[in-house]
Formats: sequence, structure tokens, C-alpha cells
Amino acid sequence: MRRYRDELVKYLKYKKHIQYVETRCMHLRNKICKQAVLYGDVDNVTRQLYKKYNNYLKIIRNGTK
Repeated sequence: MRRYRDELVKYLKYKKHIQYVETRCMHLRNKICKQAVLYGDVDNVTRQLYKKYNNYLKIIRNGTK
């Protein structure tokens, strides 16, 4: 029973982490779109962070490292 509980805790932690990365990626995408519409240019730091989180999200979902 303990082993099942430990596996469940790991799984829930994993799902919570994926949810965090998805949310962060969505916020960055929103920020990029707003900057592009308002100013016609996007900050390089925001662009790099979006690429970083998006690539990490792809890696997490596929399960490969």
C-alpha cells in the first residue's frame, strides 16, 4: 500500500509541475502577443524565456531527456 501511495505522490507532483510549465508558457505567449500589438517589437528576454519553457514542455510531455 505504501508503494502505491509513493507512486501516486510522484505522479501528482509530476502533473503539478507540467501544469506550472504550461501556465508559465501561456503567460509568456500572452506577454509576447501584447508587446507585438502595442509596440511592434518584442523583448529579447521574453522571447528567449518563451522558447526555453516551450522546449522544456515538449521534453516533459514526450518523456525523453
